[in-house]
Amino acid sequence: MREFEKSPLVEGLLAMHLPRWEELPGLDLYMDQLVNYINAAYSPATDPSELPLTRSMVNNYVKQKIIPAPVNKRYQRQHLALLILIYALKKVFSLPECVELIRLVVPGGVLHPRDYNRSCDALEAALRQVFGAGEESLSGDPVLDRAAQTWAGKLYLQKYMEYMSRQR
Repeated sequence: MREFEKSPLVEGLLAMHLPRWEELPGLDLYMDQLVNYINAAYSPATDPSELPLTRSMVNNYVKQKIIPAPVNKRYQRQHLALLILIYALKKVFSLPECVELIRLVVPGGVLHPRDYNRSCDALEAALRQVFGAGEESLSGDPVLDRAAQTWAGKLYLQKYMEYMSRQR
């Protein structure tokens, strides 16, 4: 177990930094740029067997009104922030559950920078807690904290199984 916790798989996750609102691109992005940006942000947490975010997924989220439609085929910070949260939550929850969780954490339906940043803080803190690299406090919102811990717990088990399969 000690070797696993010092492995590059774990080190990559613990070094993962989700971009905060002010770090998100200030310019609007086209679909391919959007998909590449989000997949790159989650690259340490991506399981090789999982499908990365695709154009079709984004189009379906727009059709289902999970995220707003792009403006002139370009996506803004609000789109990026929502998709970054959905991408994490979708690892452990169904899409309707993701939408409901975001609605619980983001009253009024508009994702404000402070709510988005608080969500990123909670996800990163949950990683550090689950992987034993810290006792940091989470967001203070029990719903957000439990969702973040569920995500981090699944990542822990996936990365441990990946590590063990490489040891054989």
